[in-house]
Amino acid sequence: MWKARVRRAVERGLAGKTKRCVDVLTQEGLASWSEERITTMRAKHPAATNATPDCPDNAPNIFVDEKDLAKLTHSLAKFTAGGPSGWTAELVVPLLTDQVCLKGLALLCQLIANNELDEHSRLLLTSSVLHAIPKANDDLRPLALGEFFAKLACKYCFNIDAPGFPAIFEPIQLAVCCPGGSERAILTMQAKTELNPEGFITIYVDSSNAYNAADRAMMLESVYSDSRLSHLWRAYAFCYATPSHLLLRR
Repeated sequence: MWKARVRRAVERGLAGKTKRCVDVLTQEGLASWSEERITTMRAKHPAATNATPDCPDNAPNIFVDEKDLAKLTHSLAKFTAGGPSGWTAELVVPLLTDQVCLKGLALLCQLIANNELDEHSRLLLTSSVLHAIPKANDDLRPLALGEFFAKLACKYCFNIDAPGFPAIFEPIQLAVCCPGGSERAILTMQAKTELNPEGFITIYVDSSNAYNAADRAMMLESVYSDSRLSHLWRAYAFCYATPSHLLLRR
């Protein structure tokens, strides 16, 4: 096991990915599956209670530029694990020099971005491999690894609307397309606690599996109501309008 870790660490180090190299050597292993752990994971992924809204009719169509897609694919080559198919950015990059492969990749991403694939294809592309990461309190943290092609298409749409993100998220959310966001957050908290005469205090909270417990219908309604996110609407409908599969590998 440790030999495999060292091999992966060396591979990432030679590629200049220092953080990934350190992560491989220091990260804890994944929990093995048991019936009890599967039951725990089911509880962390509650079923939807409300029907998701339809994608707005005025959602713009997305045209995927091959050159921009190639640059984006290169930028995503960060040694992240693949989804159910095993495809990663590192495996796709060598194909970009072949025009037939590049055109096929652009077409696939464009069909995903415009939510124009059939239901069977959508189910395959939105499925994820679910892992369980042990936590210090003996609980499990879910980690779902999705298909690279769906990520690539969504990231392409994400980049189109990204210039408007600071106006949407700031000053509450400083993690999305906010230059120096983490530093600003730390300095803001420090100023509030040390300099504010009203006597603010700082507390640390960790919501229980907040993302999976959030109401998907409410999230989509919020996204669909903001025209500044319109280039993401069809991609969001592709990914989130209906439930997707979580696959377990023993």
